[in-house]
Amino acid sequence: MKVFVDGIVFGRQGFGGISRVWAEYLTALPTFGVEVEVVLPIVHRNQFLRRSLGAGRSTKIRRDWFSKPARLFDFLAVRSAILKACYLPRDAEVFHSSYYTTVYGANLTKLVTVYDMIPEHLSGVQQDLQSRRFLARKYRAIQNADAVVVISETVREDLWRFMPSTREKRTYVVPLGVSHKVFSAKGDLDAIAHRYSLPITKERYFLIVGRRGGYKNFKLVRQLVRTYPGYEEFAFVCVGGEQRGQTDIREEDLSSRARFYFIDYVEDGELAILYRNARALINPSRFEGFSLPLLEAMTCECPIVCSDIPAHREIGGDAVMFFDPLSAASLHATLTDCLTGERQVALARGRERASQFSWEVSVAELVRVYRQQV
Repeated sequence: MKVFVDGIVFGRQGFGGISRVWAEYLTALPTFGVEVEVVLPIVHRNQFLRRSLGAGRSTKIRRDWFSKPARLFDFLAVRSAILKACYLPRDAEVFHSSYYTTVYGANLTKLVTVYDMIPEHLSGVQQDLQSRRFLARKYRAIQNADAVVVISETVREDLWRFMPSTREKRTYVVPLGVSHKVFSAKGDLDAIAHRYSLPITKERYFLIVGRRGGYKNFKLVRQLVRTYPGYEEFAFVCVGGEQRGQTDIREEDLSSRARFYFIDYVEDGELAILYRNARALINPSRFEGFSLPLLEAMTCECPIVCSDIPAHREIGGDAVMFFDPLSAASLHATLTDCLTGERQVALARGRERASQFSWEVSVAELVRVYRQQV
């Protein structure tokens, strides 16, 4: 079976959940007997791409000269014409878009992965022209697909809610995974603290992973440290996402009591050490389609305090502690329970829960979808 992947997402993200997913897929698909050809941006800043290139040696790579500037090449019809004229192999049986592209008129099975319907949840918020264009492109790519892959039951329910016509389309749930080998490894926290100038010690800091602006709801953590005393004893280590000047974090909001530290990006092995030694992972997001940080934290035996939303319920089950994402009082009460409760019970539940997810299982399920569609 030959699958052609439009790897456009690697040109749209420096790092992030979607490009991590595709780095894992491109590495693993050939080991399942799938012949993969992928078009990748000639210019990119993606931290995960070199991993997939290094490990997926049997993957044939085409270099994409037409991904930048996005204002010219992000139109769906333009992208389709470029893919068909320049890159799409004649013998490809499946086209799989990494990020809401498609090909029109091609004689092959077309798949698109839907990661979330968060923009639809936020539709009451005034959207700029770029956001409206993205949603239009997303809808057209889904409509032109022969089948849709979603990463959770939560996303499937949201897809059917916001695009009722997709109930008639073949939709497959392919949950994401975690690298147990990488995130089960142990290491020296002191070395990481020294490398990133973090004055932290074991279990004396909370960890926040990923973007923090908008629906990611970091403002709730700001409200927490402004309102409730006692958090001066802990550091808040924020990995990934925006810098302080790029989000709604203001120096005066961080409170003189709380200590916040921001790191752009760390390797997975370093992130595993930060998870393993944290008092807890805090995830205050109001909406998610999945949550890779929850899986990673559970694998690293890190307690989790997260917002009570459908995706977190689906992924975390009874292995995490929930709070109301609209209430700093609820977050404070849950953190208090985390600090005073039985840590080992949460860790055991997390290990059991995380064992149900892996990239091997995820890729095997994706390959099953491919074979059903051909």
